[in-house]
Amino acid sequence: MEPWKRITTGDPVIEELQDNAEPIMKRVEQVPLMGGTLVKGQFLTATDPYDTHIFHGLGRAPEGWIIVRQRSRADIWDVQDSNRSPEKTLVLNTSANVTVDLWVF
Repeated sequence: MEPWKRITTGDPVIEELQDNAEPIMKRVEQVPLMGGTLVKGQFLTATDPYDTHIFHGLGRAPEGWIIVRQRSRADIWDVQDSNRSPEKTLVLNTSANVTVDLWVF
């Protein structure tokens, strides 16, 4: 999400609108879920080695992740506590081979 930016217009109605919208937008920007990225078509394997490293592109350690599409039945969990490069990857394990789309934030 792009950060809130005021635009100087000289129009008092638009300036008042921006005055009212700014505190709301600042709060929305602080919601971690809004600063995420969609990672599509990730194949997770249940065969050894179990860890699947997914490059998330956040440039920081993720605060969480959500499965937004799962193409077959499987239990999926992360092992981020042992991830040596959380600012680059999300490490997931699965109970069965599955392809997923993830929202990483």
